[in-house]
Amino acid sequence: MFLQELVHCEMERYGRTDIMVQMIDWIDKNYGSVVIFGAGCAGKQIASVLRFMNKKVICFLDNNRNLYGSKIEGLRICNPEILLYA
Repeated sequence: MFLQELVHCEMERYGRTDIMVQMIDWIDKNYGSVVIFGAGCAGKQIASVLRFMNKKVICFLDNNRNLYGSKIEGLRICNPEILLYA
């Protein structure tokens, strides 16, 4: 419940111009699922918000080969080159 209140307060504070709100609106209008590029702090934060908003996050893509095949918060980290074969 606290997280919902926090998100609501931030939306009131920043309004509809907040970049995360804009991104979620864009995802809703254009896509049903998301792949996040970057498995660092920002990528993890984006994944958390998207999952909280009930958006389907498929995986992370990252350039760090040492991370391939591992998982963060249950999401697999993959080589961005998989997009060439999608």
